[in-house]
Amino acid sequence: MNVTTISPPPFEPVTLAEVYAHLRLDPDDGAHPDDSLLTGFIEAARTQVEQMTRRSLVARRLRVSYGNWPACGLRLWRPPVLRVIAVRRMEDGELVEAEGWTVSDEQIPRLRFVDGRAPAVLHGQADALQVEYEAGYAPAGSPPTTQADFTANIPRPLKDAILLGVQLLYDTLAPDQRDRIERTRDALISPFRVLIV
Repeated sequence: MNVTTISPPPFEPVTLAEVYAHLRLDPDDGAHPDDSLLTGFIEAARTQVEQMTRRSLVARRLRVSYGNWPACGLRLWRPPVLRVIAVRRMEDGELVEAEGWTVSDEQIPRLRFVDGRAPAVLHGQADALQVEYEAGYAPAGSPPTTQADFTANIPRPLKDAILLGVQLLYDTLAPDQRDRIERTRDALISPFRVLIV
């Protein structure tokens, strides 16, 4: 099983302005000398929160590839899943569209075929089955175009955890301060962790 990002998120969950406020920075004329550093820290902190929760925050397009058909169905990793775009299977050396599938309503959704039969695939070939889907919290707007649209439904605790992650990367902290901030960040994301069973 392999998960590939086809289209990365168009925006980050928090803005530089939110980071300025959190770090108590006073930018001159709306900019700060560390803007490029802070922008990188936002991405790093978002990635860490996504890894810790096993979730996608901002909507992006993913592809999961399997070498065979698991008996329990194909898991669509990094939820929440917004929509399935395409399901393809290998046939005579070509990827063809598969039909007649449904997606479960589990924490990690599973794609199953309606008739219960797995498609014929070339077992052991890493990409014999592919599902392309959109994952992340549902954007607002129709269509969504702005950062506010794409981040409108991301839970506030996850955004706060990202801000704390930026602080951990940016500030010089005493060990006890660092420990307290890490514990607070972990407590914020704990209810959102995807459990793998």
